[in-house]
Amino acid sequence: MKTLALLVFGDVKLDLRSAVIGARTSTITLVTLFGDSAVTVPEGVHVEVGGLDLFGDRELDAGAQDPGPGAPTIRIVSYSLFGDLRVRTR
Repeated sequence: MKTLALLVFGDVKLDLRSAVIGARTSTITLVTLFGDSAVTVPEGVHVEVGGLDLFGDRELDAGAQDPGPGAPTIRIVSYSLFGDLRVRTR
């Protein structure tokens, strides 16, 4: 599964906790100008963060639970100018 979100002047919040993840690897690409991105992922998945953020911060809170072998992977690729990326498991 591949998802693309484009954002100019605002915030994007993606809550994937109730999503059914059927693919072994899912990729979410975020392109933001002057805005923050927040992604909430479910417990029990691997999370990979990549891309390039200028003038912003990245925060990854993958939780305390180890997903274990065979768990699906959510890959978040962020390209941001003047914005923060927050990825959390809850």
